[in-house]
Amino acid sequence: MTEIIYALQASDQLVAADFTSRSLIKTSDVAQVGIHVQLSSEGLMAQNPTHLIGTSEMGPKTTLDTLSRAGINVEFISSEQSMQGW
Repeated sequence: MTEIIYALQASDQLVAADFTSRSLIKTSDVAQVGIHVQLSSEGLMAQNPTHLIGTSEMGPKTTLDTLSRAGINVEFISSEQSMQGW
């Protein structure tokens, strides 16, 4: 997801990224928020995001539900690597 955001030249809207994206981050103003399968609602909400964009593998579900209830738009992009996944 981070690569796509950079490819779309939208990195100025990126406030945080997970640990797996650390090699892609080009500035120090993007917070690291753990790994996408073990996200913390407190750590994410501290960044004041409007959207959380990730694959269907991100979680846990309780964190994603908490973020949604807090008004953060949680968007899933399929990570299936097949024609059916796209």
